Amino acid sequence: DPVDEGNIEIVKDEVVMAELNEFRAGGSLSLSASALKDFKKCSLKFYLCYAKRFRNTNELVDYVTAAEHGNIIHSSIQDIYERYKGQVIDAALIENWIAPENPLISEIVRKNLIEEHYYSYRNNPENLPSEAKITCEIIEAVVRADLKAELNTYCNPSFVFEGTEVRPETSVWHIEPGLDVNFKMFIDRVDKTNQGLRFVDFKTGSDKTSVSSVSNLFSSNHSTDGIFQLLTYAEAYGKMVDANVEIEPVIHPTRVLSANETIPPIVINKEEIHSYSQIADEFRPKINDLIKQIFDPSKPLKQCEKASDCAYCPFLTLCGRVGPEY
Repeated sequence: DPVDEGNIEIVKDEVVMAELNEFRAGGSLSLSASALKDFKKCSLKFYLCYAKRFRNTNELVDYVTAAEHGNIIHSSIQDIYERYKGQVIDAALIENWIAPENPLISEIVRKNLIEEHYYSYRNNPENLPSEAKITCEIIEAVVRADLKAELNTYCNPSFVFEGTEVRPETSVWHIEPGLDVNFKMFIDRVDKTNQGLRFVDFKTGSDKTSVSSVSNLFSSNHSTDGIFQLLTYAEAYGKMVDANVEIEPVIHPTRVLSANETIPPIVINKEEIHSYSQIADEFRPKINDLIKQIFDPSKPLKQCEKASDCAYCPFLTLCGRVGPEY
């Protein structure tokens, strides 16, 4: 029920609490990094999307969208690596992938572009329209830049590729006595290094690789969501799978790799983070507190504080934040 004109909040009565308790261990729903990102910005959106499971429908468009670009880049790099699961990746191997005479990247990018958008050309890929061929060239350049940056950053001398879209079998995250939640992870890529594991997250948007403080990760700032997600994965993995492994969280910001040709480390409060253990003592209580708020009956589910954050929300009309006054 509305409490102030233009604002909506949902009181956590018995019905709502029963819905939220489905996220607890034994329930039918699971939290995720994306769900927690939405909850910290707009608990109302979290409730509608993850507890009530309302979904928006994607608009069909004739052009390749920015999201599709990102998917194709990510899928293409994944497809290259998947051929070498469990194997050592060194400079010579990546140099072979990116060699101009090697058609590997071109073929994989074209395949993924067709699967993502140009479905009708599955049986005649050579006849792709001109705009599709140009898109292929652009995406190929981004994929090559990422691989070149990986060669420069990670191949000293090598690492082992563990897998893509890694989903740990354990699904229960112990937060505190009396609170165990279902949690699902989809880690873009996991590498094994001499120090432990590396969690890689590919970002094709404007995600930052640095933030001034851990506290700022829990604000509504979208640009630090990549860091928040990786640290959440590292914390959850330690609690759910292996408490002793060192995890290096790394973002691949594909927009800037072509200029830098190296993978920048995550920086928090001007400190380079090469292992989650450097920041765990500060991040852990904050992420635990965020999760506990979901199940706190005294905290209603509210709209986000800044209406400007609602511009692209699928529930914009439903919650009433429309019109010139916003």
